[in-house]
Amino acid sequence: MTTFLITRPRSDLLPPLELPDGTTVEFLQAIPIFESERAYKKEHGVDKLMECFAEAHTPFWDPDRSPNPVCLSRSALGSGTFLGV
Repeated sequence: MTTFLITRPRSDLLPPLELPDGTTVEFLQAIPIFESERAYKKEHGVDKLMECFAEAHTPFWDPDRSPNPVCLSRSALGSGTFLGV
């Protein structure tokens, strides 16, 4: 993986933090992704990428995982080429 996808959290795991001075701190999610997943996100958007992760039961937070096969098979990169491995 050579890229991170930075996005707002998909759940309320870490809700925004309200500081005593009134400042609100919002936590973002950094997801390590492979080049094939980045290409899919660029072509279809973040929501579709997250759907691919869910469909393939991909633990997207795991930096030791393999590229998502569902995203790759649906991307313009074509099947059979796993970039980033």
